[in-house]
Amino acid sequence: MTPENTSSPFDTAISELENRIRNMQITLETLKQLRTQPDGGVISSGFSRPAENEVRHDTFFEMTIADAVRKYLTMVKVTKSTADIADALERGGLKHSSKDFPTTVRSVLGQRDDFTRVPNGDWGLSEWYPGAGRGRKPKSEKQTITKRAPRRAKEPKSSTSSADQEPSATATKETAQEKILAAMLMNLREEWTQPKLIAVTGLKAATVAGTVFRLRKDGKIKSRDDGKGYVIA
Repeated sequence: MTPENTSSPFDTAISELENRIRNMQITLETLKQLRTQPDGGVISSGFSRPAENEVRHDTFFEMTIADAVRKYLTMVKVTKSTADIADALERGGLKHSSKDFPTTVRSVLGQRDDFTRVPNGDWGLSEWYPGAGRGRKPKSEKQTITKRAPRRAKEPKSSTSSADQEPSATATKETAQEKILAAMLMNLREEWTQPKLIAVTGLKAATVAGTVFRLRKDGKIKSRDDGKGYVIA
């Protein structure tokens, strides 16, 4: 007769099989309990992915104001007020040096055709409103805004009086100011020097110098505290 304390080569296999049976019985009982619950026993993993329209700390990092607003409105798919947009851009990591950021945002959006302001004052994408007369492809920051008027055929240069030239000169002056202000508003962190303004706007050096002088005189721009270029006043 084999002593009771003598081990068998089957003991290990029997022990493992018994453990498996116990685990399967526990699993079976758990599933039966979950089946009776009202929610069907759905078990949460404890991990939630951020929603597609959730603004994270780096959603708009290193983006321009216009690109960030377009991305934000595309995310939320509804119109938003200027204040809501400015707050979302700041929460999303967009850096700026504006003392009145909502005003800066409103100024930037108002100069672009790809954004439309609806009757309640909110902003939406122009592509949402195809019948509103906007929604054209936005102009590049370096694109020339004005074009020279075509010269009349067979008309001598001397026939143009000084009175006829005056409106054209005024229009050029206003366009230069708009181009410089638009360029500076697109990147408020840039150290806008005259050479950079010349490169971005395509204006002549003399035009940029004279326009910057007038803008400073009118209080629309000012020199940076460190003396390196200009910023929006």
